Amino acid sequence: MHGAMKIGSGSWVRGAAMVLLIGLLLFLPVAATAGKPSSPPPSGKWIYYTAGGGLWKMASDGSNMTSLPGTWGWRMSDVRYDDSYWAVRTEVCGRTPEGYQRYKLIVGPAETSGTPIVLLDDANVNPIYYAPTFRPGTTPRVTFSAVVWDEYGAFSAGLYQVTFSTDGETIGDPELLLACDTFDDWLNPDYTETVPQLTHHDWLDEDTLVYGDHAYQYWGNGGSLQAQLYMGDIDDDPSYHTALIADGQPLMGFGVHFNADGSKVIYNCAYTGIYEVATGGNSTPVRWVADLQAGPIDWLDDDTIVYQSFSYRKNRHDLYKMKRGGGATCLTKDVTGGAQGCGVR
Repeated sequence: MHGAMKIGSGSWVRGAAMVLLIGLLLFLPVAATAGKPSSPPPSGKWIYYTAGGGLWKMASDGSNMTSLPGTWGWRMSDVRYDDSYWAVRTEVCGRTPEGYQRYKLIVGPAETSGTPIVLLDDANVNPIYYAPTFRPGTTPRVTFSAVVWDEYGAFSAGLYQVTFSTDGETIGDPELLLACDTFDDWLNPDYTETVPQLTHHDWLDEDTLVYGDHAYQYWGNGGSLQAQLYMGDIDDDPSYHTALIADGQPLMGFGVHFNADGSKVIYNCAYTGIYEVATGGNSTPVRWVADLQAGPIDWLDDDTIVYQSFSYRKNRHDLYKMKRGGGATCLTKDVTGGAQGCGVR
């Protein structure tokens, strides 16, 4: 039970993410379950989220909430495969060679019914539980940070890729895309689990990605991950990748996302808020949201974001929309139990 639980122990990152997998209540109010026909949202985009243990979508103004028959997960694909966006999640499934908690990867269609596919369940591969995503392109691919052990017990870590078919019959072996260093003690001599320093990532296109690396465990405010952001072509040597955040500026805790043209990314710095940083390199981030309990985020457009936040007073999570320089608007205040996660498609 030490495994990845140690990474998020006492941190908002683990708390918010794990609640995403559990859900809070089993139903939504009648207004949200009335089965309204789907109509184009005002911005041309939908916001996907979890509530009541299931996956939902709503228009960008919070209207037209619609229950989806498919699966939920950490991230959704940027394109549809077999007429559905696909979601990826992790589940505890055993122990690593070091004896710590291990995770498997599961994918499934989000908008349509279908049997989820166990994408990866290998005793010698342990993905970070909170950071799988999809690589854009016509071939379905999931990328994830992981530690991999060989037959002699030696380990390596980095960003891996696995390809799958939507019929569940053809699943590829993990392919290393980008190597990274590891944590091996977390500043605690009694804790020896091997964990990748490469954390969250996002893809602009099939070749260009942004990712958090050289992460360390920051122990203030209960502990959280802090990582420098790098951007580059996956086929280039990492030494050519660009460091985005200037020295001394708030580092990434989780949740990095490109905007539409790749000119900037948005990310969450745990217990500090949500920041935007330009992708030109060595930039000073600009804080969008000063909410210390802000969680998962995504772009609605270049001037508007959607994010999750937790209210201690109400003991619930809700989704908010914020225009640059404006105030936040709660989109789910009438949803019983609140709502979590957010993906804009």
